[in-house]
Amino acid sequence: MGDWIHCNVCIRMPSQGNEQYPFYFTSCGHIICGKCYETAPQGHCMRCSKHANAVKINRNLRSDLQMYFLNPKELLDQYVKNLNAQKKAMKYVISAQLVMKQKTERERKALAEKDSLIREIEKLRHHAQKLEQMLASNSVSRNNLQSPHSVGRRGSIASTERSGGSSSGRFATSTPISDCLETDGFKLTGENRSLSRVTAAFSRNGIEPSPIALSAAAITTPDMLGLRKRSEKFDKNWLIGKGATPNHIFS
Repeated sequence: MGDWIHCNVCIRMPSQGNEQYPFYFTSCGHIICGKCYETAPQGHCMRCSKHANAVKINRNLRSDLQMYFLNPKELLDQYVKNLNAQKKAMKYVISAQLVMKQKTERERKALAEKDSLIREIEKLRHHAQKLEQMLASNSVSRNNLQSPHSVGRRGSIASTERSGGSSSGRFATSTPISDCLETDGFKLTGENRSLSRVTAAFSRNGIEPSPIALSAAAITTPDMLGLRKRSEKFDKNWLIGKGATPNHIFS
């Protein structure tokens, strides 16, 4: 018991005198020594005369009442410890709140980015659908261009070209290729000298001399085609009064 405790009636302290009296703590908040408590009316406070209950101050006192009789220094140290613990807890709470705030901000940004990605994916999906539609329409157009009607028309054009190419051999050229062909012993010979010489050259493995080398005059294309003799024949007939006038006379 602290030395600051004293009776609120006679101001007696626990360590005062040779006689030791117990002290009582009333429900009205007063401290009364045993001597004054014995002279007080039953169930009343000697200090304020109010109806009150009293408990003896000792080690068996309730814990919630013992705190009033502890050493003030020890009580202050205990309060300081409690304050430090509360301060530490408050610091932890503030730090945890800051961490939660940062986490919430990151989650908010992640959700915003997710929404942005979803919108971008939708745009790309629509763009891909448009591209697929364009590819489908191009495929349909290509199939229409390759329809049987158009294929048949192109086939007829190709056959016409082939027939034209095969009939081109009928036209006279400066050096007829068909005159030089030989198939299964059947020789294609012409009426002119050049045709027979070329045929002979191919049939005799090139032994036949060239008409150009043997001729004193230059061999021209009309000579090779046999047109020169026919022209001279027309000129002779015209001179003796037979036949029509040759065209080269007026040219």
